Amino acid sequence: MPHGTPAALALTLRGADHDLDFAAGDSVESAFSVPLSIRNAVGGRRRLAFSSFGGALSGYFLTNGPAVIAQFVHGAVPTPAKLRALWLYFIGNGVPANTALSLDDFEFAADAVFATIDMNNIPPAFLLTAADLYLTEVPAGALGGGGTQWLRSASFGHFSEDVPDHPGLVRLRWLGAL
Repeated sequence: MPHGTPAALALTLRGADHDLDFAAGDSVESAFSVPLSIRNAVGGRRRLAFSSFGGALSGYFLTNGPAVIAQFVHGAVPTPAKLRALWLYFIGNGVPANTALSLDDFEFAADAVFATIDMNNIPPAFLLTAADLYLTEVPAGALGGGGTQWLRSASFGHFSEDVPDHPGLVRLRWLGAL
C-alpha cells in the first residue's frame, strides 16, 4: 500500500485473511469447529481463517533466532506447515483431538504439554526459525520501495518473553493474545 492510503481502501486492496484448507474429519475440525468457525469447502474439504489457527497456536513458539526476533510483526507469519507440525505435536502429546474444545480448553491442555518441554532439547515443532516464516509484506515496502501503511515497526521481539535460565531463548506472544 502506498503511504497515506486510507485504512478502508488499504484493507480492500490487501485482501481478506487467507484460509487454511484441510480434509473433512481432520483433527483440527474435531477440536476447533466451533470456536474458530471452520467452514465447508468444495470436495469434502474444510477451511479456517489462517489468523484464527495461527493465533491459537503461535504463542507456543520458541526462538533464539535473531532474524525471527527482529522480524516485523505484520511482515511475516509462521508457515502453515510449521503450524501443522506444532498442532500434531500437541495432539500427539495429550491435547485432545477427538472432542470439541473451547479456546480456553485448548490453552489449558496446550499449557500442560508446553510445561513438559525440556528447554535444553526443544522439540523441532516448537522452535521457530527464519525458514519457518512466510513473508506477508515486501521488506522494502511496496510500489518501488516506498513505505507502506501496513508495515509496522514492532517486531516479534516486542511480543516475546525471555525463557528463564536460557539466555537468548524467547517465547513468542501472539499479538492477538495481548
